[in-house]
Amino acid sequence: MQTALRPPRPVERKSVLGRFFGVAADPRAYTALFYMVLALATGIFYFLWVVAGISMSIGFAVLIIGIPFIILFFGSVRILSLVEGRLVEVMLGERMPRRPLYSVRGRSIWQLHLARGIGTLHGQLAKHLLVKSSAGA
Repeated sequence: MQTALRPPRPVERKSVLGRFFGVAADPRAYTALFYMVLALATGIFYFLWVVAGISMSIGFAVLIIGIPFIILFFGSVRILSLVEGRLVEVMLGERMPRRPLYSVRGRSIWQLHLARGIGTLHGQLAKHLLVKSSAGA
């Protein structure tokens, strides 16, 4: 199915001028150029979305709606990243990598408990250093 939908490969040009100006005859070049212009607009929108979302999340953190707002904001960022990945797949024909469900499979139960214990110890040490450094100041 993917082979049928893929555009034909451009003709190999033999001369130096043909290879240099062959980009002008390649329709994928114009698709990529349009994607770059579109990426400028979407990049500005993403920047504004993140700046507004983070500042409102910090402002709402002291209110009762702060935590649900932060969760919704992070969810919207995940949706926007999925949309951007689909846009790249459609316009440029490149498959975006999917996020794996599990980072590492095949670990034994002892490795998981050891990693959890090290993480807990690390958290306790960080809290201790934070309290100790704030009390000394």
